[in-house]
Amino acid sequence: MHSSSASLNQLQARLRRLHASLASTSTLEIPVFQSPRLVEAGTFSVEFTDGRSAAEMENVLATLVANVASLKDHLKVWCATQSIASPGDGLIDSDISVALIHDLWNRDKHCALSRPRSGHKPLIQDVHQSLSVEPIDGPGSSVEGRFDPETGETRVVAGPNTKLSLVIDGEIVDESGMKLGGVLQTCTKALDSWEATMAACGVPL
Repeated sequence: MHSSSASLNQLQARLRRLHASLASTSTLEIPVFQSPRLVEAGTFSVEFTDGRSAAEMENVLATLVANVASLKDHLKVWCATQSIASPGDGLIDSDISVALIHDLWNRDKHCALSRPRSGHKPLIQDVHQSLSVEPIDGPGSSVEGRFDPETGETRVVAGPNTKLSLVIDGEIVDESGMKLGGVLQTCTKALDSWEATMAACGVPL
């Protein structure tokens, strides 16, 4: 059986990896983009993939989902060292975000999902990388795209009080195509629930 200190170290290490995994879905380095696509007169569209393939972006989200879902087993080991019942299954059954992430992980591992805990058989679709524009302090943000017709390059420039980042995300849908939520939002909600549950069990976070 794991000692209490060893299981706590493993659980805390898992949480650190999870937060790093969540952070890896975005980058603050905004590159130069090539060849804007003309949508209509005077309107251009720029793809913000930054050279990432669909498989690379899917892998980033799959790693994040796995890191969130595996908290159940790490918490179970820690609870065993404390001689308390693990609340993991109860949390999965009572929290839709936690259940969706658990089902996505099981589907990815086993290629099928016979007993979904969320009541859905979720999949991740529409994985993409997009530009996020956020205010730094208080309301008000802006962004400007500067196109150089000689080089074909477009440089995205942040306005005052603006933080730009490239964010990988996707949509969780059920097998009928009904949207169940964004991957990042669902992972964030699930992580919050796991951390609240750990704190209630006495895990030092």
